[in-house]
Amino acid sequence: MAAKTNAVAQAIDKVGGGMKAAAIMGVQLATAYRWKKAGVIPLLVPALRLAKAAGVPVEKFAPPEALE
Repeated sequence: MAAKTNAVAQAIDKVGGGMKAAAIMGVQLATAYRWKKAGVIPLLVPALRLAKAAGVPVEKFAPPEALE
């Protein structure tokens, strides 16, 4: 089985890195990096902001069980 792509990490990189992504999402830098490592953004508003800025469907940031 192939490893799941970390869409959060890709989106953060696409917008210019952690500091820029944190500013876009309105969260602390540490929070952005924690979500990047987890591959999940558990809060809707920051997820929507990053999705819009990166041009990625927001569903990519949800935990797998949320999409079942």
